[in-house]
Order: sequence, then structure tokens, then C-alpha cells
Amino acid sequence: MRKLIVVWLALATAALANPAFAAGTGMPMMKGIKSPTELATLVERSLASDPTGNTLLDPARCKKNGSCATARDYFFGIQSAHPSAKLGNIAELPQYLRSLVKQSAPAGEWHISRLLVRGNTHTYDAKGWKRSFLQGESVWVDVNTGELILAGHCGNVIGEGPAKPVPKPVPAALTPAAPIGACPLVYILKVNVWRNEALELPGVEPTQAKEEIAEQFVGARVSRTHGKQFRDAYAAGKLSRSATPHVLQVSLIKTPEASGGPPTITEEHVLGTIAVKGLKELRFTRAQLEKWDAIRVASVDGDMVSPPPYHLTGLHEVRFFNHLPGTTLGEWDGNPVPDCIMNEHWIED
Repeated sequence: MRKLIVVWLALATAALANPAFAAGTGMPMMKGIKSPTELATLVERSLASDPTGNTLLDPARCKKNGSCATARDYFFGIQSAHPSAKLGNIAELPQYLRSLVKQSAPAGEWHISRLLVRGNTHTYDAKGWKRSFLQGESVWVDVNTGELILAGHCGNVIGEGPAKPVPKPVPAALTPAAPIGACPLVYILKVNVWRNEALELPGVEPTQAKEEIAEQFVGARVSRTHGKQFRDAYAAGKLSRSATPHVLQVSLIKTPEASGGPPTITEEHVLGTIAVKGLKELRFTRAQLEKWDAIRVASVDGDMVSPPPYHLTGLHEVRFFNHLPGTTLGEWDGNPVPDCIMNEHWIED
């Protein structure tokens, strides 16, 4: 009996001395997630049922491949590794995740977090792995800072790397806080998203009805026709901007419509996506406006009532023209230098 006790104590001591046994098995946080929006949706649903964020994001995925992350794991991980994200509370996490942009992973070794799973418990480990990204792997990047936030293969939080990451140049249009110059070298397009009651203001619905069957983007549009009416109602306390984040894609396009032709797109340069909660400022250089015919903003999730979906693309989209017949700088001519600020208007569903 004494011999059995001695053997048991020896095995127990060895197990406790083994760091892997004591800490748990290293596992991915959320393997198989295809996009930042997909992860944001899981986080949003989880927080709706458990605002503390301590519930598993996907219990089925946890059983399948050990991806047992919670919303709080992501909040703590991003907040710790990337203070520049400025996440004040966990409720801001879905909106932040939706703002991330998917890009190709850079070279070099990077510290990457993991979950240490032991039985039915798991612990967040900030620097559990140091590895190079897999061939063809993507990363999810903060467009405002250029920092790599999440690894595409496993959904884990990325920490320090071989150098300050610069995966791709960040378009000036998506960095509203950056000091990139002043009018007349830089122009600001303000994207306003209004609550649904904006549709009930006088004259808006008739314009909306005409827009639904319109072939061209130049002409009577709710954004162009009723913009001042919306802003006046807002100033009078009769209308509010949306309190819900909406994801929009921003691009620069060339189109024959700018010179009186059809509304086809012959070339498009996608700048990225933005999350708009009521109001967002987009900054463009004079050189961008002179090169491209229009700024195209389109709803990613289709959660807008105005503009209505355009029948040739199926997208809710606004095209703000930099070039138009008889003008120097398209729609910007309506607000000439030195006033380089214009507005476009959306109404949420």
C-alpha cells in the first residue's frame, strides 16, 4: 500500500511540474470565421443574452474544434494588446469588429493569443504562440491605425510583431481624425444616417417613390433634394440621427454618367468599409476628386430604407458626383471654396 501511495505522489508531482498539464491545452479562439462582420454578429447575439460577455460565442464550434472564446475574451484581448482601439466598454465591441478590414498577412513572426482549455474551463493567454502566418492567411486590420488585430485562420488576437505593421496604405477617406490638410486641398463629405421618421417629413416619400424607378443617379434623389430639410429639422429638435451602427462600403468610381452618359461603372477603387453611427466624416484630397468621377457609398447589410435599392445593382447606394457637365468640381460646386464640406443623407430601415 505504501508503495502505491509513493507511486501516486510521484505521478501527481510530475503532472503539476509539467506546465502544459497545469495550464491546459492551447486552442484557437474562433477558428473558421470568414469575416469580421460574422464575428461581430456572434458577439452581438451573445451580448444580447449575456451583457457580461462571459457566455460562449458558439457552443457548437467549441465542441467541434475547441474554439471556446467569449465576447469578454475578445474585449480583454483587444483592449490589452491594442489600447489605440479605445474600447471603453464591451458593448462597443461589435461595432469595432465590423470596422476591421480583411487583408493579406505580412511576413515575420508575431505574438498571437490562444485559449488554454482544461476540462470545461478556459483561460485567455495573451502571448501563447509566436508564429509566422500561414500561406494565404488573412489578417483583420484597424483602418485607423494600421495595426493587425485578429488572425484570419484562428480568430486569435495579434500582439507584437517584427516591426510596426504597415500591410497597406490606409486611404485618407477613412481616417477622419488624421491631420491631412485643409480646404481647398482636402474636402469633407459628411455621411448622415437619420432615424426612420425622416421618411415622414413633408415631400420625402414622393421623392423616394420617384427615386425607386429612376434610371440615373443625377437628378431628384432624397439625399440631394431633402438634405437641408433634414438638417433644419435636426437643428429644431424635430429629427434625430440614428443611434445604431450601420456598415457602409466606400469607393471611388468612373462612370459615363458624369458626362451625360449611362450610369454604368467602368472602373472602381474600393477604399474600405466604415461603421456609421449617426454621422461620419470622409476626407478626400483634391487630387482624388479630380481623378475620379464620383464617390460611391453602398450599404453592406442592406439595413436602409433610403436610398432604395437601385434596380441595376440591387444595392442601397448613393453616388456623389465630382464631375458633372458645366461644373468645375461636380456637386462640390454647390458649396464652393473655401467651404469644402458637403453632406449626403441616408434613412435607416
